[in-house]
Amino acid sequence: MKTVNLVQLPNGERVDIVQSDCVLAGRHADAVWVMLAWSSAAGEILQVSLQEIYANMVAGNAFLALRHEDGCLVGYQTFGLWPEARIQEPRSKVVLPPYRQQGVGTVLSQAILEYMVQQRPEWLVLALASGGSVPIWKGKLGFVEVDQHLLPDCLWSICNLCANHEAALAAGKKCCAPALVWPGNQRGQMLIEKSRK
Repeated sequence: MKTVNLVQLPNGERVDIVQSDCVLAGRHADAVWVMLAWSSAAGEILQVSLQEIYANMVAGNAFLALRHEDGCLVGYQTFGLWPEARIQEPRSKVVLPPYRQQGVGTVLSQAILEYMVQQRPEWLVLALASGGSVPIWKGKLGFVEVDQHLLPDCLWSICNLCANHEAALAAGKKCCAPALVWPGNQRGQMLIEKSRK
């Protein structure tokens, strides 16, 4: 288990942010699926299959927030890749309610962003954020909103799974969530400039 960061909560409790591996997948994939199903039912994220969760965890493409003293799962985030468009997207972040608004989700997102940029520095980093996560991506992580119509169609292939898909189409949008781009590389900067014109 590779700890990449530690969050000290206001109550003194500590949470480790760790990169997934096959051992953690075997130990936590079912719990992640339950957390994501609960969050999906609340309309916060799209539902993800247990097989996809397990595959992402085994590949090391997910990060977990685990209570330091007992290893109990309190948060999870992974990312999607579109190799044909050279785009990567952090997604499926969920944090248990008692651990929200305490920095756990922000540190999970920072760990995912650092990993993606390290692995694929030339790829565009895109976040389709909604609800309470928008201020984190825009404010704390520096993402900038861009016009959705500038992004390739392959990104929108999973949108038909979203409960808000029809409403977005009726409003002339590809998605109800704003498209946020990380400005830390040339591709991100170019897309942001193009969106401003």
